[in-house]
Amino acid sequence: MWKTLLLFLVLVFPFTAYGNPCLPLTDPAKVQIIGYLSKWIGVPETAKLEIESDELVLDTCYRRLLVKGHALRPAPFFLSPDQRFLSRALLDLTVDPAEEKAQAQADVNKVLLSDPSPSRGSLTSAVTIVEFGDFECLFCKRFHEWVQSLAVERADFRLVFKHLPLQGHPWAHDASAFAVCAEMQSEDGFWRLHDFFYANQATLTSENLESRVAQGFADLTAFVVHPDGRAAVVNCEGIFKERMAGPAGNHRSCRIPLVGSIVAELHGDNAKLIWVVSLDGKKMQSETYKVLAILDKAKSDHN
Repeated sequence: MWKTLLLFLVLVFPFTAYGNPCLPLTDPAKVQIIGYLSKWIGVPETAKLEIESDELVLDTCYRRLLVKGHALRPAPFFLSPDQRFLSRALLDLTVDPAEEKAQAQADVNKVLLSDPSPSRGSLTSAVTIVEFGDFECLFCKRFHEWVQSLAVERADFRLVFKHLPLQGHPWAHDASAFAVCAEMQSEDGFWRLHDFFYANQATLTSENLESRVAQGFADLTAFVVHPDGRAAVVNCEGIFKERMAGPAGNHRSCRIPLVGSIVAELHGDNAKLIWVVSLDGKKMQSETYKVLAILDKAKSDHN
């Protein structure tokens, strides 16, 4: 009987290394914390903050709460053992601050640099800048211009680009879709479009975007129909989701020509795309894509 009771107490009331029980985080306490944070952060009711996870910090009764809400990234808060105080950071005097900072930086790098996003600069650069960009955003353009001026002053930095087209910008999603399709062929193709979109931001519209890109970048044939009209429309949804930090919009296809340097091996309704890699002249085979349609000349002339 007493063993069962002891097990119950251990499960419900965790103990520290010193044998003292930690206060449980009850539902009323969670409601109080969320109410306080909502007012402190100043978020509207629609944000709907909630505690996503709750865990004790090492062998203490401090709690690490991960708080999230609608359109808000999860953020950690630390709750004192008596559940009176909340703080954004908890400093451990037994840990070397230099090691702690290095580990924190490594954790950030793991999140930001784990996927194969397009980048400029050396992997060994002392400084890495990660840009979450929207090609239609004026402030993103200003940041792009600042980076260009920085490159003149110093070259020892790396720029990594991640797509974040905003819902309120009419042609931002199309621009990101074009850039992702271009990147499928070459990273240089992506950066050429990247620079073009920012340089011509003031004159680009939803109506002229595709024609302007087609006219200026005919060699980036991942999305330009070849003059003979044959093209495969393939499903690139997975790549868009991987590359874009925000919603991918309704753009799910790239046009791949079936002539010239790109060859498509069609097997039923699937295709493997093969093109010559410019750096070493070797052929590179893509993953298998779902073929949505094959466009003949008559149809492609109207697209």
